[in-house]
Amino acid sequence: MKSPSSGRKSLSLFHKEKDDKTLLSPHDAEFEARKTELWRRVKAAMNRWAQLRRMTKYGMIWLGEDHEQKEIVDEFKEKHGYDHEYVIVFPLVDGEDEDDCTSLLETKASTDEILKSLQECGIETNVFPSVQNDELFCTVRIPPNILGAFCEANGVELELNPEKLEKVVTEGSPPHEITAQALPHDETRCVYKPYDHIFAPYDRKVHDYFKNGVGLEHPFDRLIRLKLIPWMIQSDVELDKTIQGGAGLKLKELKEQGKINDFFPMHDEAMRQAVYSNWILRSTWPWALPVNLIRSYFGEKVSLFFSFAAHYTSWLLPLALLGFVAQMQVFQNGYDKAPLLLIFSAAVSVWPIFMLESWKRKEAGHSVIWGMANFTTSEAERPEFFGETRPSLVDGTPELYYPDWKRKKNILKSVSLSIVFISINLIIQILVFTLQTYVSTRESGEYQGYIITSCSVAISIQISLADALYKSMAITLTESENHLLNSEYYDSLILKFAGFQLFNNYSSFFYVGFVKPFFGIVCQSVFGNTNPCMQELGYLLGVVFISNIFSNMVLQVVVPRLKSKWRGYLEGVSSDAAASTLSSVAEQEAILEEYDIILDLLMDYKTINIQFGYLTFFVGALPILPVIAFAANVVEMRVDGHKLLREHRCPASTGASNIGMWQSVFISYGMAAVVSNSAIIFFSTDLIGTGDVTNASQVWFFFIFQYSVYAGMFLVAILVEDVPVSVTTQLERQEFFKTKVMAKLVSGGSDVLERFRDAALKLSKDVDGSGGIQKVFALLSIDGVSITAHSLKLGLNLIGFKTTELDMKILMNRLDADKSGVLDLDEFKTFVQSTTDNDVRLVCRRLRKKLAGKLEEVNTVFQKHDIDGSGSIDIKEMRNVLMSELNIVVSIQEAEMLSTRFDTDNDG
Repeated sequence: MKSPSSGRKSLSLFHKEKDDKTLLSPHDAEFEARKTELWRRVKAAMNRWAQLRRMTKYGMIWLGEDHEQKEIVDEFKEKHGYDHEYVIVFPLVDGEDEDDCTSLLETKASTDEILKSLQECGIETNVFPSVQNDELFCTVRIPPNILGAFCEANGVELELNPEKLEKVVTEGSPPHEITAQALPHDETRCVYKPYDHIFAPYDRKVHDYFKNGVGLEHPFDRLIRLKLIPWMIQSDVELDKTIQGGAGLKLKELKEQGKINDFFPMHDEAMRQAVYSNWILRSTWPWALPVNLIRSYFGEKVSLFFSFAAHYTSWLLPLALLGFVAQMQVFQNGYDKAPLLLIFSAAVSVWPIFMLESWKRKEAGHSVIWGMANFTTSEAERPEFFGETRPSLVDGTPELYYPDWKRKKNILKSVSLSIVFISINLIIQILVFTLQTYVSTRESGEYQGYIITSCSVAISIQISLADALYKSMAITLTESENHLLNSEYYDSLILKFAGFQLFNNYSSFFYVGFVKPFFGIVCQSVFGNTNPCMQELGYLLGVVFISNIFSNMVLQVVVPRLKSKWRGYLEGVSSDAAASTLSSVAEQEAILEEYDIILDLLMDYKTINIQFGYLTFFVGALPILPVIAFAANVVEMRVDGHKLLREHRCPASTGASNIGMWQSVFISYGMAAVVSNSAIIFFSTDLIGTGDVTNASQVWFFFIFQYSVYAGMFLVAILVEDVPVSVTTQLERQEFFKTKVMAKLVSGGSDVLERFRDAALKLSKDVDGSGGIQKVFALLSIDGVSITAHSLKLGLNLIGFKTTELDMKILMNRLDADKSGVLDLDEFKTFVQSTTDNDVRLVCRRLRKKLAGKLEEVNTVFQKHDIDGSGSIDIKEMRNVLMSELNIVVSIQEAEMLSTRFDTDNDG
């Protein structure tokens, strides 16, 4: 806020000069101009005052005019080990112009409503303006107790503490009906220890049995928190306040509506530096990549990509060694007299299946260690999905519907336009090669090297430009298909890229390697005169491959850095140490390039997939290519790591159990590689004799070799189990611990209580009211007045309810409320007629699901069923609402549960 003196100085606007006491005339044009200026300053001051009030309301500390960030001791951070970790950016209208008044009020109201929704569900906020005062930054964090309640309500599985789990299993727990037992461990049968990597649904009753995060006194480490924060923000509000719900804010929709500008997770500087030091700065080979450390920072989806990239690169090493020797023999003797080239091409044909089968097993191991074995994504509809509203045939609730025939029509349109675009690129490539042939036949030999180099560079540029153009085109076409779920959208986009690559990236090599020699088109030699088409193919492959490596590095590092610098320049924010004191950490990260967990990760997979095609389709023309690829990938993984840690915002932490559709794409490419390598061996070289393509024996050899490899691939797929025995064993252990140990610890060993209640209710069902329960009480007691432990056991045996001594202890401990050693009728009735929390929770969750998306109709429905016009509804009226309007069939007992839970003033 400005000082009072600055406010008094603004009155001098109405004097002719600074020190002149003569006032301007109201009819003077200068008077109007200065009045407008004063109005602008007053509104700016009022807007600043409104900001200050909001900051005070939502826990923000005013930073002063220069917005200098000051370190404040945070008891929350010292106690729980973390601070604000997620950012929501709001627009902030300055209100300096009269035309902005409506927008200013709307923006404030929307921001206040969102902040209120966050705080009502337990999310803590810290709000502050940007350096330019054009945006409002809100950083959020969630206390551990709220995280625990949300995990429990949504069945989130967390890792158990191995030591405590082992103790309760080996020592047993009689109160919980857990019998002591020792589990054997044989590393030859299972590489995992019995109590390691066991995940179970979180429950606050057994909080101490879950593994704490590193340096924390609770199990909610950074990865879990970054998954839960956006989930909780966007999760529906719970009607039952005993169940932890979310804020009900759909962030993508709010961003599209302009109510927020952005949202993203923040980097953790200490952990980021640890990952950077142990990964980027350390000389780490692909097979020693710290995948678990990467997962702890970025989440499973990103770490699976790096794990696959490292696995793929590691498998390149034997191929690189064989390829290097084969390339030396090619240099010395030529393509037609290099027997090692035959062995190398055959090895490349079978290499993909071994690499991919090995990856499946490694992927299964990750799923156990990371707790992703039972991972399922409950996907919501894409915010971009549109359609007509119609009632659901399942439960009658409104749903968006888009006709399948329209989607198929749009898919057909996408395929048609893709074919047209591919055809245009093929024509361009043919024109380049035609021009090359025309020039090479008219120039002397000294210029042949320049000609083939120019052609290769032109093809490389054409491939890169077409790839960039088709990326935008494919995204637009896929969006027009209007897919309901992100997974459908993602898979459709992958298939488009995979199909396009086959033509755009590899058609030129197919033309040089097979079309030119078949039609007798002149090929250019690079060294010697033997097999010029293979020489030209190898040269073209090398130029395109190497240029692709360098262009990817520029796009992944240089371009994001330039974009961030430019964005920081526009925002007045810098990452330099001298300027960083003027802006918050959230603002500094906001100017970084966003890493889209769907599109950007898809592009990274696509880069590996393109390289995979180069290495498997035509590598016989350049056997040394795996050596180049291995070296490039070692550098590339470090570049990608640097990109994510330094040049991009922190990606969204997302779970995943596999690499999805890309697995099928790589397998398909591997199948196609068998055909191309067979053709190189039998048609493009003279390794087995004559190179005449019309020779019937060559055709027979071609098909025999090809289908022999396919048969071997099929055999390997059958013999090699996708999921190792160790993984299966550990998953079975996990189910055992979840059902036989954790479930009993959570329930307090109350299985016998539930069985006893059911038996007693069943026995008393033939008598209305409480008389049935009195009958059972009389049966179980000796004197009709009280039940002792001995009489209870005899009575239970009479009605066929077999019990153990442990069962009797549990029953008496639970039923004997006053700890008198005997049960009276009131204690017995209270227990038998009571309902469990799980019963109430089940009915409440059914009610919440039915009300999702219909909250605006609740008031109308309420008034409709308020028959007596009292402004409230009783149990009977509420039951009518649930059954007639919401299609929820509930019993009188369930209606009473809900009434008891929601009737906070106990007026019925």
